[in-house]
Parts: sequence; C-alpha cells; structure tokens
Amino acid sequence: MRPALRSLEHLPLHGTASSRAIEAQALQTSRPHALMQRAGAAVAKLALALQPHARQIWLLCGPGNNGGDGLVAARLLQAAGKQVRISLCSTAGRAAPPDAAWALQQAQAAGLAIETVLPTSPPKADLLIDALLGLGLSRAPEGAAAEAIRLINHHPAPTLAVDLPSGMDGDSGRASLSVQAQHTLALLSLKPGLFTAEGRSLCGEIWWDDLGQAPAGSADARLLGRQALRDWRRLSGPRGHASHKGSWGDVLVVGGATGMRGAAWLAA
Repeated sequence: MRPALRSLEHLPLHGTASSRAIEAQALQTSRPHALMQRAGAAVAKLALALQPHARQIWLLCGPGNNGGDGLVAARLLQAAGKQVRISLCSTAGRAAPPDAAWALQQAQAAGLAIETVLPTSPPKADLLIDALLGLGLSRAPEGAAAEAIRLINHHPAPTLAVDLPSGMDGDSGRASLSVQAQHTLALLSLKPGLFTAEGRSLCGEIWWDDLGQAPAGSADARLLGRQALRDWRRLSGPRGHASHKGSWGDVLVVGGATGMRGAAWLAA
C-alpha cells in the first residue's frame, strides 16, 4: 500500500473495463474469497493507521463486492477492539455476488450487528468507511444509496472511501451526488477518475494497494510521478542568464478536453 500522489515513478491507470479485467484475472488465480479477504484487510489496515485512536467506526456497505470488502474490514476492525456499526444498503430482489454473500455470512457469524435500515440522523462515530458502490457506476445514485451518501457528507467524522467515493465515475471523475472523502483506498488498480474532474477534491488523500496482483496488459493512461520533473530538469540543463525563447527549441503543450481547449491555447 502506498500514497499515489507521492510516487517518484509513473503509475498505471486503468479504466472501468480494464479494471474489471484485472479483477477477473485475479479471481481466476486466487483461492475462493482470498481476493476479498486481502481487500478487506487492506481497508482495515489503513483505517487503523489513519485513525488509531478511533473507538467507534461506522461502515456503510452496498450489496456488491465493494460492500463485501467493507464487511470483511468490519470483522477485522471488531477483532482489533473497535466498536463497529454496519449499515447495509441492499437492493430488493437482487442476489449478492458470491464473495459478497460469503462476507455477509462471515460478518454475521462473528456476531456483528448489521442494520438494513438507515438511521434518520448520522450516528456517533470517529471514522466512517464508505463501501457502498465502488466501481462502474453508470448513473446518479438514488434511493437508499443516495440517502446514505447524504448521511456520510453530513457527518463530522473523516471518511475513508473504498476503491472510489460512492457516486463518482471512475473513468471521468465526474459526479452529480458523491461521497466527499478525506481518504480513498484504490484496490487492485488506480482509476483515471481519481485524478480528473471532481475526483481530486472528492477523494482526498489517495492510497493504492494492488493486492499483490500485477495487472496484465498495457495501462489506459499513466500518472506521471515526481521523477518526471527530475528527468526534465536533467535534460533541460542549466540555463544561462542571457538565454531567450530562441535558445531552447520548441514547447509542446498537451491538454484540453472537448470544448475546453482555452487553457492550452493560452499556455501556448
């Protein structure tokens, strides 16, 4: 596990489709439930590191594998002596994925109380863990998920988001309604949306744990590390006081999404 924005080296970014391919490959090469166990352990480890003195932790879990990661983390946090409260936002008539169903059974066997109705006001807690939606959201949150997001955002305690802040698009970083996290732990892959559009402000400090899986294939994009600045300084060399714009060749300006080319033009 490491902080993504402090990296010296360039880091690979994988969008929704390639991230799902990485997950599928990891599931094929892992023992049953092992990947979710590692993910939940990573969430619990970071939660304990960020808030070691937290006594009460509120986890909001969705019905999918993102929620399963949260349930595994809840069991481990309880074993570490924390008071754990779980709100499970399930989807009526929709079966949970096998790993998520297993995580729920394990949490119940450990004696964790799991609420299926959201509280009317934010409960007392020292840390919140957002494990509601995760990757691949294609529309604005609604129903219980939307209400859970509002409860999280009105809570004074810091929030740790699992993989992505719920409600944020992992490819673009855009969101109409999203969790405002102070920390986000990306699992398996770093998604482009963590670093674009509203992503940087919604994610807070971004952490990454690849769960011991080397992604197959090429990255969709790369996040330039601090080494890029060092390389540029080394290649550019010292500049004389009498040098001018004609002394150092050409400048390439790269930037501008559709309809947003103004900054690139101004920079040029």
